[in-house]
Amino acid sequence: MKDLHSTLIKYCLWAALLCLPLLVSAHSQHLSWTEVTLSDDKKSAEITHRLHQHDSVALLRSMGFDNPDLDSLEHLAVLAVYAARNTQLILKDGTLAEAEIIGAEAEGDFVFVYQETLNQPSPLEKIATSIFMDINAEQINRINILHNGNISSLKFTVNNLGASKIQ
Repeated sequence: MKDLHSTLIKYCLWAALLCLPLLVSAHSQHLSWTEVTLSDDKKSAEITHRLHQHDSVALLRSMGFDNPDLDSLEHLAVLAVYAARNTQLILKDGTLAEAEIIGAEAEGDFVFVYQETLNQPSPLEKIATSIFMDINAEQINRINILHNGNISSLKFTVNNLGASKIQ
């Protein structure tokens, strides 16, 4: 029984060591998520951006903040304005939707930025995002769009910045 226990521990340690490179590379990926929940008529939306803290800190440093502090209201406000400026919601008539910033908070390994659009003159038709692409060449931004119980997903990279049609 003691040999079985010892062998099991060895296999578990080997499995953990084999998975370590995957965990390290997963942490170094530059990925943000945005969730857009559309109203039935697509004239209003609730938007939540989920940004990694390490990318948020890197952005603040690139903007000249020597000691980024994600508990600072000022630094969270800078991140919220940045996320809002780097996300475009385009209406059916071709104009940009007016999206207001509701707030931002740091929680765990992420910064959450909240926005909403209310009663736009025409339905939302396209969306684009370039969050962190100015500091990370390998940045990937995913947007999940929720509308009438359906979910569609979009992916944006440095090589794919064009606005995508909202289904």
